[in-house]
Formats: sequence, structure tokens, C-alpha cells
Amino acid sequence: MRLIRVLINGSKGSMGLESVKAITEDNELELVAKTDLGDNLSNTIKKLKQKLLLTLLLQKSLWKML
Repeated sequence: MRLIRVLINGSKGSMGLESVKAITEDNELELVAKTDLGDNLSNTIKKLKQKLLLTLLLQKSLWKML
């Protein structure tokens, strides 16, 4: 079975921490990266050629990262 690759943006917040835990415990998912404020989200997406992004940030915070 092919794993679903997941990048979590907002991984240091309460929802992000729970998401990291849930994804790492799920044998059908692969956590490929975690980002948060101050990280370069655009470069991370390009580097990984990521297709699934779980964003757990407020919209105004997300725009600062892009």
C-alpha cells in the first residue's frame, strides 16, 4: 500500500501537535514535514513536491509564510 504523504503547517500549536501525533500513529499516513511561523513554507512544498498540506494557522499568519 502506498502511504499518503502529509505536510503539517502550524505544527507547534495545540491542533498541530495533535495532528502530528495522529498522523505518526496512522500506518496509512507518512509525515514528511512540519512547518510553523518563521519557516519557509513555499520552499518546503517545492522541495518535497508535496500534494497534501494540512494548514492549522489563522489566515493572516498563513499569508506571512507564503
